[in-house]
Amino acid sequence: MAVLLAAAAIVLSYAHYFIYDPHVTPVELYHNTWSVARDNIYDQSRLKDWDQWEHKYDHLIKTEDDALKYASEMVEHLDESYTKLLTASIVERDKERADGHYIGVGVELAARGSQLTLKRVVPGGPADLAGLKDGDDFVSLDGKDVSAWSIAMLSDALKGEDGQTVTLVMRREGKDFSVTVTRGQVPQSVVKTLEVAPIHGLPPGKKKGRLPVTRLQVIDGTAGGATPAAPATGRVGYIRIETFDQWSVHSQVQEAMEKLANVDALVIDLRDNPGGFIHEAVRTAALFMDEGNVTNINLRMPKGGYMLTHVNITRSQILLKANYGLLRDFPVPLLQRPPNLLKGRPVVLLVNGNSASAAEMFSAALIDNGVATAIGTTTFGKGIGQTYLPIGNGHKLRITHLRAFTPAGTFLGDAGQTISNGIKPAIRLEKVGWGAYGSVNDNQFQEAVRFLEQKLKTAP
Repeated sequence: MAVLLAAAAIVLSYAHYFIYDPHVTPVELYHNTWSVARDNIYDQSRLKDWDQWEHKYDHLIKTEDDALKYASEMVEHLDESYTKLLTASIVERDKERADGHYIGVGVELAARGSQLTLKRVVPGGPADLAGLKDGDDFVSLDGKDVSAWSIAMLSDALKGEDGQTVTLVMRREGKDFSVTVTRGQVPQSVVKTLEVAPIHGLPPGKKKGRLPVTRLQVIDGTAGGATPAAPATGRVGYIRIETFDQWSVHSQVQEAMEKLANVDALVIDLRDNPGGFIHEAVRTAALFMDEGNVTNINLRMPKGGYMLTHVNITRSQILLKANYGLLRDFPVPLLQRPPNLLKGRPVVLLVNGNSASAAEMFSAALIDNGVATAIGTTTFGKGIGQTYLPIGNGHKLRITHLRAFTPAGTFLGDAGQTISNGIKPAIRLEKVGWGAYGSVNDNQFQEAVRFLEQKLKTAP
């Protein structure tokens, strides 16, 4: 009973920091920032002389903008790279990104000299539905000539409320046309797939005496088109995960793996993946594992001390084992796990120095549990995590309040603030040239395919 009461007390005390977002005066907003930082920052040594800041600006704070200005200055004094005060507008922007969409027309812009053009039309977005295409040039927006505008000016003008319309005059192949686009939700997928098959021997046009190379036929995907015939074996599925900062990353990866159910091996590309949500990294890892430890998290508690939590995948769920005060390996069922879709197939992870945080957590889970082999260069080394905590009126403090350790017990570091201890791949290979990720000119991807093909040849 005592253990259950302790667990309930912990939950209630901690929930306050996540759920309660009060309406406050400007001075209270400043003070809330001070106390939330004091109670929750992981590295308590950064609170040196913290008391001097509590009432330092009381006499100068008249408006909410004053409070945000001085609170930001106070937070900067912590000298912690990832702890920042976020205004309500930034919080809302981050929420839209996490939801996997934003309100707009769904285009990426570029400039060809002074001409503004559509670099990319987001599939399924409002601009796509209105018939716009990659390469269309902008002439005017709601009757205003845009020839002297910057990309930033045009981007701002394209923004608006859900359901609002914007009338554009565009130019395609020298002909102008008018189109009305209704702003709405723009989907943002962060997972891409490709299916390829290796071809051996000399590439076309190469003379005898040259070393053979592994070339890649595209069976299904966007890089290079489809080929008419797929080999019975040796097919490799490629899944690129650009970030873990959407709520739906695990479900996007699940859809990708279902699409690639018939391939013989998988390449998971995490290069330049900056991380994101821990729970998405954990749920994505479950797609590759029957059971095992994914990560171990040491969390700063508001009432003092730290709670060590082992995050495990079982055959039925994602389970936490918490250790704090009277709690010792107290089991907390967290989420129903997604199915293991790997089915024993070999996996290569592609990583580089920009693979960070949740991407490193995911990588370590697969490597330490014997699921995958990493190819590339040493990862960033970020084993610290942040949480958005309310300080009032919709503003939040993004604060570093946890450290994550690999299943093998390694702390990946604090992103180089004092230590960087990134994952060293089993096969170190620098990226050569500017070939697009997952393309035939991507030497790291080529090496991954060669490695997997050899694994398939020697498999029992």
